[in-house]
Amino acid sequence: MTETRNTFDPAVASGADPGADPGADPGAGPETGPEAAPAADSSGADTSAAADGRAPEPSGMHMLTAGLDTLRTRVGMAPRGTVKPPVYRRHQYLGVLAFVAVTAIAGPNLVSSAEGSNLLDLWLLYSLAGLGFYWIFGLGGRFAFCQTTMMAVGAYTSAYATEQHGRPFWQSALLGALAAGAVAAVVGLALARAQHFAFAIGTLAVSQIGMVVFARTSDFTGVNGQVTGLPYPSLFGHTFDSDRSAFWLFLGVLGLALLLGVFLERSPIGREAVAARDGEMVARTAGISVRRLHLMLYVLGSVAGGLSGALLANWQGFVGVDQFGLDLGIGIFLMVILGGAGSIWGPVLGAGFYVWAPKLLQEFKEYQGVLYGALLLVMIMICPEGLIGLAGRVRGLLRRAGVAGPAGVAGVAGVAAKVRAALPGRTAAPAGASASASDSASDSASDSGSASASASTGKESADV
Repeated sequence: MTETRNTFDPAVASGADPGADPGADPGAGPETGPEAAPAADSSGADTSAAADGRAPEPSGMHMLTAGLDTLRTRVGMAPRGTVKPPVYRRHQYLGVLAFVAVTAIAGPNLVSSAEGSNLLDLWLLYSLAGLGFYWIFGLGGRFAFCQTTMMAVGAYTSAYATEQHGRPFWQSALLGALAAGAVAAVVGLALARAQHFAFAIGTLAVSQIGMVVFARTSDFTGVNGQVTGLPYPSLFGHTFDSDRSAFWLFLGVLGLALLLGVFLERSPIGREAVAARDGEMVARTAGISVRRLHLMLYVLGSVAGGLSGALLANWQGFVGVDQFGLDLGIGIFLMVILGGAGSIWGPVLGAGFYVWAPKLLQEFKEYQGVLYGALLLVMIMICPEGLIGLAGRVRGLLRRAGVAGPAGVAGVAGVAAKVRAALPGRTAAPAGASASASDSASDSASDSGSASASASTGKESADV
């Protein structure tokens, strides 16, 4: 007895002859004679085997394509042909690498004074703290007033591990970041049911309590919350004993944090966080654990704040309560708002404005505070979406002006032709050629306009 496998063949299911040519006339009989050849499908598999009761053997290309699709599915990638969300169409990782490269080249060359180097390092540290606050506020949608308290926890823990236990720099900084995350976990669990303004007021109370505790706990934070004589940060046998050398350490840490931020935005956690931020009830209905998500983002942002505080303490050599007051807390909030709360680059731009704007306005002396406040007001009025949103507004203006459309391309082509004709040593193009080029550009613009009009008319008809 011959064993046959139960296979599915479209030709057999439709009642057609399995050996017939798919492109032949249905009314004609099967081709006979020595000239009849076995049919093959588009993938290269031999379909004549179906006449013998055997399954068609797939080609090597077909098997390779199927294997790649299976591999993409298992690693979590979208199948081929899937329309990707806008966040996946951006080259964010390359953007981070480009930022690190440009900052590494331009930073030390543009800043020559000691004060400028100090402000450059401060910008990188505040960018790290602002990035942590962006994860809490911009991505998670929760306003936390205690980011400076987490910075203080990281700074005092790092100083305690260094002074009392002799830990190396990288261990003390890591302990400071973990201590800030642990405190944030306790605070987040205590305020898990608080919403919006209640959560903001609760974190503000935590900030005030923390400042009092740091000033009174002399065994951990020193007399009156002052710790001095901290050694310079050192890593892999290299001591960062100057502002210019510390610049490279801070830039590397910020670059790693930005890479983590890009990964977070492109991950399911980022999509769930945006869904919970924009529609919490809808997210809960969809099965998203909103409280767990808020707690995770709050802890992660506090870890970034604690790490920045630990780096700040070892860089400056001392820790004081006044370094992490309410003024810095409002400043971190301004960094995210001015830079843009919708992107990881918002805190970086906002920190640059927060650090360098007072430096540029110090020439006005007694009017510095007034001018700085007026500048903040103008920035919020002109670009409420932050500095990062200016690029989008410029692109929108150019698009409305027609620069990005076919008519704009025709105008740019005409201007380029005139410039080439006016250059010395260049012969002007024949009038017929330039005219035909202009006519072609105009025709393409009119065709595009007519196509858009036809699409709009069809859409209106469909709506009616």
